[in-house]
Amino acid sequence: YTVAKEELKKFEAFQRQVHESLTQLELINKQYRRLARENRTDSSYRLKEMVHNGNQRWDNLQKRVASILRRLKHFISQREEFETARDSILVWLTEMDLQLTNIEHFSECDVQAKIKQLRAFQQEISLNTGKIEQIFRQGDVLIEKSEPLDATVIEEELEELQRYCQEVFGRVERYYKKLIRLPLTDDEHDVSDRELDLEEAVELSSLPWNDKSADSLLSPQPSSSRSTSMAAPMRAERSGRDTPASVDSIPL
Repeated sequence: YTVAKEELKKFEAFQRQVHESLTQLELINKQYRRLARENRTDSSYRLKEMVHNGNQRWDNLQKRVASILRRLKHFISQREEFETARDSILVWLTEMDLQLTNIEHFSECDVQAKIKQLRAFQQEISLNTGKIEQIFRQGDVLIEKSEPLDATVIEEELEELQRYCQEVFGRVERYYKKLIRLPLTDDEHDVSDRELDLEEAVELSSLPWNDKSADSLLSPQPSSSRSTSMAAPMRAERSGRDTPASVDSIPL
């Protein structure tokens, strides 16, 4: 990734040089056309062939440079989109973590108000689950395309995100269960509502990030389910980590 960004700068500079040389090429073509009008070209058309060859070589060169730049930009943009999306989720997790700490230890709200706040957290988690799964899919694709050093960095970033999701989501669920099991007071809702809360807590336990069975903790996830289950702390090895990613191998 770092090398690709350096190569992008080099090829952008080279593209500028190529475009700057177009002025000289146009001057050569202008001189040739003037000679042709004055019938001062050679009878063997050698001069015409040389000018045509020069035009063709410049055209092929600028097309080649443009193609390389497109592939480099595509490769870099994929990595940057992944990093941006991951950073966004990490910020969201940090904010939820801080808010949860405040609710749990410093808030003077009653139990029902806290339950309402945690329900809002659960809704946020539901809304962001798809985004998180997409980040894991993007990461897996990047790992397969990247060289070993980049693949290792991406894998570590995914594992960090996975651990943080488990930590924050687990805290939300545990505290929610704790709250809905607290004794009712006279001014709180009736027993039927509290039973509904308990059922919702059970449903939370079925979410992918809350799967804490012994098998899931010990067994690496298969490639097809790695992005949809964030419970396994260790991610499976990717065969693509040893795949070289030269400029020519970057897909269009």
